[in-house]
Amino acid sequence: MLRFMGLSGDNVFNVLLYAVGGIVVAIIMIGSIFLIYNAFTISLNERTRQFGILSSVGATARQLRNSVLFEGLCIGAIGIPIGGIVGIGSIGLVIAVVARNFGSIAYSAVPLTLTVSVPAIVVAAAVSLVTILISAYIPARKAASTPVMESIRQINEVKVESKAVKTSKLAQRIYGLEGTLALKNFKRNKKRYRSIVLSLVLSVVLFISASSFVTDMKQASERAVVVTDYDIGFATQDMDDSELLPLYDKLKIADGVYESSYQALMKYSGATKASDLSDNYWKYAGSHSPDETIHLPMEIQFLEDGAYLNMIKGLGLPAEEYTGENAKMIAVAQMQGNRVGGPDQINDMFTSSSMNLTIASETNGKPISKR
Repeated sequence: MLRFMGLSGDNVFNVLLYAVGGIVVAIIMIGSIFLIYNAFTISLNERTRQFGILSSVGATARQLRNSVLFEGLCIGAIGIPIGGIVGIGSIGLVIAVVARNFGSIAYSAVPLTLTVSVPAIVVAAAVSLVTILISAYIPARKAASTPVMESIRQINEVKVESKAVKTSKLAQRIYGLEGTLALKNFKRNKKRYRSIVLSLVLSVVLFISASSFVTDMKQASERAVVVTDYDIGFATQDMDDSELLPLYDKLKIADGVYESSYQALMKYSGATKASDLSDNYWKYAGSHSPDETIHLPMEIQFLEDGAYLNMIKGLGLPAEEYTGENAKMIAVAQMQGNRVGGPDQINDMFTSSSMNLTIASETNGKPISKR
């Protein structure tokens, strides 16, 4: 979860996260600008005569422009709080659905809850206000620059051209009379209709993007298997115990931490007979000889005593057999197989659930016999 808050140390992921977020915000802003621009243009066209009369009695172009911008500011002052409240409520409903349908790709022990961030709301309100002002400024400048007599007579709304608007016969056959009239009207005022078409295109892009995201989430939910039950994980590499243990002592007493454990991971190589491996393994590895010795890469996790004993107890195993010098080892000897159109299969690697292995460290370690 911290990765999606931009708190990850992975710079590539952070750049990708902010790039995707910036693109989505830009698309939403552009679509909103065209939508609000069309609404203001229609509203100002209906009041062209009113602006002409105000100009005739002494109103300056700056005053007319500021009046339209103030109108947009008032709309934002009313619409932004209402949109924020409705948006927070809608996100709460969406989270409830996501937590129920996509729970397999989230941590089962961590509830998915709604948290309202004041800085995020302030940024969203500022972006919305800037979008409204930009959308209102374009028609406001046009209304302020229109000559007085043209505004009073409204002659700029009706333009008569000497050249007739023509449409092809094929278009008349396909669209009929109504479609032909609409096409001619489109050709008479291409600028206005292009903005409408562009806003519709952006709406379709947002819809397709959201649909693709939901589809990917569903596919990931069907294929994912959650095996972790912690909130925060901290991993190090090549850190000495003299540095690691004091750091762990600080982390486990940090605010909000009620339970902690640490583990060390070391890589080994295990030697076994080919006949001890399952058919599922050989479907993946290929042909073999039954008497052949196979060296398998292994990762052994060393847990602290308390966590290890709790795990032994939770599995219902006798502690005396799995502790001490010649103790047994618990192995996850399974492999993941892909299955088209469904969740991944987990197959056993060995034919038996208990066996002897000869393991050796990858770095000059002596073979140690372990069961």
